[in-house]
Amino acid sequence: MDAGAIADGQPGCGEQTLVALFRLWQRHRGDGVNPLPAMAALATLHGMPADGSVQLAVACDSFLALTEACLDRPLQPGIDAAGSVDERALLVTLRQMPVLEAIGPSLALPHGLPGALQWAAFAVLRWVDVSTDDQPELRVLLACPYAAEGSIEEPAPQL
Repeated sequence: MDAGAIADGQPGCGEQTLVALFRLWQRHRGDGVNPLPAMAALATLHGMPADGSVQLAVACDSFLALTEACLDRPLQPGIDAAGSVDERALLVTLRQMPVLEAIGPSLALPHGLPGALQWAAFAVLRWVDVSTDDQPELRVLLACPYAAEGSIEEPAPQL
């Protein structure tokens, strides 16, 4: 599963898989059905080994539920390839994890990220196999990615 796209912001299998997992999660929860078995099966279809697909499903469930709890509202799925503001913001949040790890807390996410949400995001990134060899260009957000107007990014200061 190619997840480098998540870290560097390029479209790719990793982003498509995570958006598909989110949409499935949202639909199953809305129907009152446990989303984890279906999420694990979908991750396997996207090339994840069976043991990793279960862990990815659990990590995504935590990441998505904690994000909703932090925002105090349900995340809104998209209906087409362009995705919703929330779908794009989820991907931006995941892309910010290397920034938070490299330079620590900053203005990257103006509302901040509680520790539990950071750990859930790191767990998602772990299972989509963003390797340390793929060092993305660090970007700092200038606006909340969950706001309707979207996010603005600029390169992070060089360390």
